[in-house]
Amino acid sequence: MRTAISIALLLAPLQAFGTEMAGVLSWTIPEGEVARVEVDGQTVWPSIPYVTNGLIAYWDGVWNAGLGRHDSSTMVWRDLSGNGFDATQRVATGWYWANDAYVGVTNNGHKFKPHYEFSRQFDAARTNHTVEIVSSASVKQAMATFGGYSMYRVNFEYFSQNGNLRFRWWYNATPDMNIPAPMSRASFAVCSTPSNTVFYSGGSLAGSAVANTYSKPTTLDTLFIGGEGSRDNMSMVGEICVIRVYNRALSPAEIAHNAAIDSLRFGIIQQLLTDQ
Repeated sequence: MRTAISIALLLAPLQAFGTEMAGVLSWTIPEGEVARVEVDGQTVWPSIPYVTNGLIAYWDGVWNAGLGRHDSSTMVWRDLSGNGFDATQRVATGWYWANDAYVGVTNNGHKFKPHYEFSRQFDAARTNHTVEIVSSASVKQAMATFGGYSMYRVNFEYFSQNGNLRFRWWYNATPDMNIPAPMSRASFAVCSTPSNTVFYSGGSLAGSAVANTYSKPTTLDTLFIGGEGSRDNMSMVGEICVIRVYNRALSPAEIAHNAAIDSLRFGIIQQLLTDQ
């Protein structure tokens, strides 16, 4: 059970942003997005801002139909960044909406395709960008949460290897960054600069590669949510709660800030409390 005490402990690094009162979070920031949070079994909607500087795309499971709204029947995943990169469902079966996540249940080609202009902007920011994801796996098989036309482009993947499920970040020729894939929700981030690629798990540094050899996508290299463009059998089986894309490399403090908010919103609380 999530308690008010646990919520307060989790938000210790964010004390400057709000206070905890009588089991309900009270926030005073004049700007920022509206986020649903469950406190002691009750749902409240405090104002909790993510980092917005450089945000070019933002898909959220709670607000799949638009900021503050959720639609369990929609086939379009609204982009909340304001850039209009709404993503359209490609296959009508094999998935459903939970109240705070996109859930793939079969590996049959279901995925979302963002507006084509998103791929162009992502490519324009290829040497300076950040991708943040909250997701979980439900089976041990190869699948992609966010990727391009093939595995040799930009991909977050759950990948079966030596009988184990790994969470792998492919960045063209950049060496793999592998960690055990979670069967429950966890947050990940990758920051790319002209000199390196840095991988975070739960807001903490998990690996880096000095190489960042990006290959410019062809016209076929449209990015997808929940699968790849070239292989339908890479569709996600599990949850995708949120994906945020920035056109710059976020600082370690910004990564930790966003991860703490995601952990609160999407129930990754005990993990953070254990780490403290």
